[in-house]
Amino acid sequence: MVTGRKIVFLDIDGTLITDRQEFPESARRVVDEAQRRGHLLFLATGRSLPEIYPWLLDVGFDGIVGGNGSYAQVGDRVLFEHLIPEPRLAALNAYFETKRVDVVFQSSRQLYPSPGFVERFKVLADAARKRGEGGVNLGGADWSPLVKIFQTFLGGRPHEVSKATFVCPDDGSLTLDEVIAHWGEEFSIVHGSLDLMGSENGELVLSGVSKGRAAMEVAQELGIPITDTVAFGDSENDVELIRDCGVGIAMGNARPVVKDVADWVTAPIDEDGLAKGFAHAGLVG
Repeated sequence: MVTGRKIVFLDIDGTLITDRQEFPESARRVVDEAQRRGHLLFLATGRSLPEIYPWLLDVGFDGIVGGNGSYAQVGDRVLFEHLIPEPRLAALNAYFETKRVDVVFQSSRQLYPSPGFVERFKVLADAARKRGEGGVNLGGADWSPLVKIFQTFLGGRPHEVSKATFVCPDDGSLTLDEVIAHWGEEFSIVHGSLDLMGSENGELVLSGVSKGRAAMEVAQELGIPITDTVAFGDSENDVELIRDCGVGIAMGNARPVVKDVADWVTAPIDEDGLAKGFAHAGLVG
């Protein structure tokens, strides 16, 4: 259990909101209570700023770590954004086009989704809609809100980008390991959380960039020791965050690699996991 004022870093998907893109009431309750108690709550997500739902931002978080740590803001003030150099971005984009990789390039201001990437999300959204209408469990998250966001950004060549999320071809002509072998010296590449896409997928930022490093920079900026931070997450992009913060809590639905570095594993998100984690960490009464 921790005491005193803390910075709390919260992943979004699978941690703060469910795969139905819902914010559980129990999670909302403890977020509000923790802030009333004086703790600082930061989103710490693989999403870029344009992908974060306005209704979630309206909760009133104290800051954001976005794009797997490539971007951070404290309040309304941008702390940093680690952009991919334009020549390397052009080379990366050409590589993905040649290899028929569906991708969205991301930044704090803009998204550059390929048509194939948007189509993949539309398929998942349609499956979720049919599941809801017919009562048949077809699997998959409800990505329809993100489809609408992506569709507004279709077109244009990527520039001023800090992250990429990509899906390898369905025919197995390119694997995630091959992408890592080709680009691993320049970029930090982790297994993505889009398993329902049916193909290997990954997330890419500049080498050395991570949520964990960003959390340390935020803590330093605020003059709070990293030992006075608490992190919650479930995906591979949360490993450094969970490991490097003072207390790292993995969701019950987290990947094994996240649970392995956590100080404690709470219940899954659909079983009030965030609320139970906040209570365990002493963030709420």
